[in-house]
Amino acid sequence: MSPPPNVVLDGQSLSIDAVVAFARSPAANASLDAGALRRLADSRTIVERAVARGYRISSTIGDV
Repeated sequence: MSPPPNVVLDGQSLSIDAVVAFARSPAANASLDAGALRRLADSRTIVERAVARGYRISSTIGDV
């Protein structure tokens, strides 16, 4: 039996094979790469500043 997959989300290298392996393993782990976490925090700061200036933000993407 192979060890459960550990998927590192870095915003660049996620493959379909890694997603499938992750989805099929109840013991799989996922983590955020330090760079991805930093970019996520930077994005949140931009959104928070826009909201503070009165801009409205929608989380809807296209027709759902």
